[in-house]
Amino acid sequence: EFHPQYDVVGQGFRQPGSAFKPFNYAIGIDDRTITAGTMFMDSATDFGGGYTPTNADNLERGPVRVRKALQFSLNIPSVKAMVLNDPGHAFAKAKEFGLTFQSDTTDAGAALALGVAETRPVDLVTGYGTLANEGRYIGHTTILTVTDRAGKDVVDPYAPPPGEPVVSPQSAF
Repeated sequence: EFHPQYDVVGQGFRQPGSAFKPFNYAIGIDDRTITAGTMFMDSATDFGGGYTPTNADNLERGPVRVRKALQFSLNIPSVKAMVLNDPGHAFAKAKEFGLTFQSDTTDAGAALALGVAETRPVDLVTGYGTLANEGRYIGHTTILTVTDRAGKDVVDPYAPPPGEPVVSPQSAF
């Protein structure tokens, strides 16, 4: 028999990697520092201290719009967007989406755009739920109903609250 001793999804902190990029872009769009049509140069850039990220395929595409940078999960434009967003602001705003991090602060700098701050998988899903809920944070729940053997409700079924706005519906879209 399998008896798990550790809940990786609910307790384990993992780097979200590129799964963090939609939050980065949504924050920039909501703050009006970028739009989906903003053009970034997808070319090698030294962000200081010798930090020169590359794309997964080691290619550079030149000018790309934010919508394409997200579509193709390009690293360089994401880091450039993070510089505009300010990593401290993006880290704090990501918490509003429902992400909890292993540490209360981050020194990741612009690399935060590439998902280097560890979060729990369940919180990452909660953050995506916030995006899907038109930018309103509701939080996650695992039990929606409790019924007896006859199918009668033992407790009132879960009714989601209206949610706390994190970003505008347009930014979440």
